Amino acid sequence: MITDEDLMMRYVAGDIKAFEMLYVKHKGPLYRYFIRQCKDTHKAEELYQEVWHKVIKAKDNYQNSAKFTTWVYHIAHNLLIDEYRRFTVVSSDINDMDEFDSGLDNNFADNLAEQDVIKQLKLCIKTLPAVQLEAFILKQEAGFDLLEISNIVNCDKETIKSRIRYAYSKIKICIKSKFKGFVYD
Repeated sequence: MITDEDLMMRYVAGDIKAFEMLYVKHKGPLYRYFIRQCKDTHKAEELYQEVWHKVIKAKDNYQNSAKFTTWVYHIAHNLLIDEYRRFTVVSSDINDMDEFDSGLDNNFADNLAEQDVIKQLKLCIKTLPAVQLEAFILKQEAGFDLLEISNIVNCDKETIKSRIRYAYSKIKICIKSKFKGFVYD
């Protein structure tokens, strides 16, 4: 099986198809990373494209010293931080969470109660502070471990662990408050 790092090294050597494979493979998760953290879908698309532009520009200087996903999400994180500093578009009040459905199991679409739980879960996730939201998304959506997330966001591992723990706690409290009197075990 060809790794992302192998594909990037092929791209560095001039193989455009390798870049296309990386782009297709990471298209959905990387776009969702942005859409969940930006108020503006157009800005999310712009940032998403900027990541790939930076990958292209960094091609000649790329070194296979970290996982490709860690490297590319680090670029994405830095773009978000820059955007936040310039325009304060990063927010825990995300307006468009429809993309979140793609990461959830849709086998329960016929069950209204479970649809309501999913809706409430999305609303609870939207209330997370930006740093907790980002850590939560990188863990749950992208599947990064604590060390990888700490490398992406330039934070120590314990801070990331705390952010994720607080995110889970806030989501749990939020869900419980939305469904007082109901038991979901």
